Amino acid sequence: MKIGIISINMYSKGLNFACPLHTWAFQQLLFQHGIDNEIINYKPVYYNDFDLKHPADYYDKLYRSMEKQDGEDKEEKLKELAYKRDSYKELYCEREIRYDKFQKFIDKHYVKTDKCYNSDLLEVLDPGFDGYICATDVIWKNEPGYGFDRGFFLGSQVMENKWKIAYSASRGRWYPNNEEEKALFFHYIEDIDFLSVREKSLQMYIEDNSDKRATVVLDPVLLHKKEFWEKVAVTPKEKKYLLLYHVVEEAGDTIEQAIKYARKYDLTIVEVSDKPLEKGATIEMLDKVIYRYDIGVEEWLGYILYADCVFTNSFHGCCFSVLFEKELFVGNRLEDKVDNLLETFNIMNRKLQKNSSVDEETYPQIDYEKVNRILVEKRKESIDFLISSISRCENCKKDEKDYSQWKKSQKYEVIYNSQTQQNKTTELYTQVYDGKIKTLESGNKEFSLSELYENDGNSYLMANLFSRYGYSPKGWKVRVRIDREWFWYLEDGTLKLKKEYKKGDDSPVRCFKENEVIPYIPLNKISLIVAEAVWKKGIEKYTIIYNSGKKSNRIKCKYKENTGLIKRLPSKAIEYTVQVPVENNGETHFLYNIFKFVGGGYQFCGWRIRVRIGERWFWYFEDGQLLLKENVSTKLYDDIKVFSENELIPYIPANHVRVVVAEAVWKETKILKAWHRIRNMFKRKDVL
Repeated sequence: MKIGIISINMYSKGLNFACPLHTWAFQQLLFQHGIDNEIINYKPVYYNDFDLKHPADYYDKLYRSMEKQDGEDKEEKLKELAYKRDSYKELYCEREIRYDKFQKFIDKHYVKTDKCYNSDLLEVLDPGFDGYICATDVIWKNEPGYGFDRGFFLGSQVMENKWKIAYSASRGRWYPNNEEEKALFFHYIEDIDFLSVREKSLQMYIEDNSDKRATVVLDPVLLHKKEFWEKVAVTPKEKKYLLLYHVVEEAGDTIEQAIKYARKYDLTIVEVSDKPLEKGATIEMLDKVIYRYDIGVEEWLGYILYADCVFTNSFHGCCFSVLFEKELFVGNRLEDKVDNLLETFNIMNRKLQKNSSVDEETYPQIDYEKVNRILVEKRKESIDFLISSISRCENCKKDEKDYSQWKKSQKYEVIYNSQTQQNKTTELYTQVYDGKIKTLESGNKEFSLSELYENDGNSYLMANLFSRYGYSPKGWKVRVRIDREWFWYLEDGTLKLKKEYKKGDDSPVRCFKENEVIPYIPLNKISLIVAEAVWKKGIEKYTIIYNSGKKSNRIKCKYKENTGLIKRLPSKAIEYTVQVPVENNGETHFLYNIFKFVGGGYQFCGWRIRVRIGERWFWYFEDGQLLLKENVSTKLYDDIKVFSENELIPYIPANHVRVVVAEAVWKETKILKAWHRIRNMFKRKDVL
């Protein structure tokens, strides 16, 4: 059995020292017990396209993009981005050095996949493992703006019906905020076969809200003895120093107390941090300080190992301080993971309080004999849980499970893209459906329907109501966005990452017909589908009908029956249907007036046209727009364009133009107007 490990490993935005270490420690433990495994090169959903080596460039790019946008909180966002950009810029070279050292450690020690995955790719690309373990740290957090990363829950499609183990998972301080998020959280963990967590609070949350049972285990770095870490730790050149390691900017208590302690015992402060602070947080408080932002994980271990004292609010800073039996003082954190660790080893008295004063108070020595007895016991329990869980996976057959019901319950937005660039397009969608039209920088137009589609295989693609001169619609190409990645839907029913698709090598992108059903897509997360219009060269043809406009038996058609179809409507209007269809190219002339009034009285003014597109009728207006007939009131009739006889019939900017009706427009002659005045005069005399 080969196991794939998913953890926060190579893609920690702050280049957190512990991330490469706890993953490596976990992998090494499995190897020590003869378990074949590989670390999955995995990017979290919140990582995006972050530049790990040059974050200053990344934030500068975001800043310049934000400057072009609007929004109430624009200034606040710009201020935050500017701070991050400028802070990382001041440490540009140090960041490069630190990044290179991290990568060197990973390349030297990790056995990992060559391909980089994320939760999207794990929906469609199988790394080929028999089972999966999500391992440690804050992997189950409800990340603001992104939600849960289902890859960290082993919830992507390729992991279905594979053995799943959660080891030492943590949720941090970001947890479900509502019933919907809570249901999603428990949906994910329901499918995990063997469940262990890092904090007691998470164990209680799971067991109080579900029938799942969770075991509390140690973080992987604590599964190895002190000697394991001493082999990789680098001895620092500094002597007689206090190590200050803080991981959040709200670490004022830790910093203040560290300065007091260093002054009392005449220690140099070596300050390291995950935050980009050019001269550290102690710059205004102490002169005797060394700032190290350019160190790697081996140097970081060495600084803890050889420190006279450690001040930290970091969970893993505490873990290694305990392993190395250091004089330890612990600052405050918003979540409970640090407190949980201190409580486990009965050293809560090493936590700094608001009224603490380390230069005046006497703290009892940490009894590391007792700590180590607890550590040995908890280490054995944790390893036993892990190895026994893997053994059961190897020796038992896993029952098959049907995941389709959950996937079919998903709803997603569908956007229709015109793929017409700068070609003239219409906005008929908003007249026929409830939704929004947006014009992109490319000139393409996008229509988004207000209603969401269901992933049940019963939703239909719309007809193409865009237009492209000289082309007719062929259908739709469908691309699917899962979380952050785009995939083409191919003819063979598979999905291919859009940026990796190779025409000729891969199956062709499927062209769906208009009004065809969108198939059920067996994915765990569909956030959006875009249907891109596919066009074929060729001009559509339509039937043109000339309508007398007036409804009177006095109207006659000048043409004979054998030149076209002449029909008297029940309304008494006459229609003349041209036998040969007309191409929608704007190059056909209207006929001269083909109607006449017996006895005269009316003068022909021209043609106004109404267009049948599909099963709906539209009026053609002066500005070239088409407006749905049922939405046009009598007040707007004066804005309907009137074409003179023998003028060119315009290109109708729409598809599926079936019929164009040219209605004759008349006005009364002077003689008829005079006759009406005389008749009205006699009517008034009769009344008198």
